[in-house]
Amino acid sequence: MKNETKKPSKEEQRKVALINLNDDVIKALAVAYLVENGEFGEIPKQAVHGKYLETLTSEKGSKFITSSMLGDGEGRGRYRGNTGEYQMLERGMHIFQESIFTLKVSDVLAFVGAKAKIKRQYMDRYVSDLSDDEKKAVIGVYQANITTSYVADALKKTGDSHSKTLEEMFCDVPKKKAA
Repeated sequence: MKNETKKPSKEEQRKVALINLNDDVIKALAVAYLVENGEFGEIPKQAVHGKYLETLTSEKGSKFITSSMLGDGEGRGRYRGNTGEYQMLERGMHIFQESIFTLKVSDVLAFVGAKAKIKRQYMDRYVSDLSDDEKKAVIGVYQANITTSYVADALKKTGDSHSKTLEEMFCDVPKKKAA
């Protein structure tokens, strides 16, 4: 008797994809990859890098790094992995893109904030079932949307930290009590 593994259904894959696309670590890695390889200036790149570092140094980020490092050496023996920072960005980007393909069109429209009613022929369709041109459009728009909002948030956070520096120097700011 063969030990056959049952392939997850499209709906099961979709549920995992929704978790992946809402995961802060995967999002940080994918956006850092997109910004680093895109037509962004140095200031957005620095802002995203700061937010990326903050995410990777979190408990969840540390678990992802550990998983990446241990998984990289599989099949080659102990301590044979070769995971660098850029390889982790690529891994996050790969998870991100593959996750988009397993979504329904309606999921993507919700993620990008579309308000119009979905056309009947796309109601229950998965991105993986679309034509190549439609897939390319979905990936492009989704990546642009997530990258733009992430960069905007990172820039705001950077700007807020600048004003805090001046506030601490020149303003009466109540000190937080240590817990």
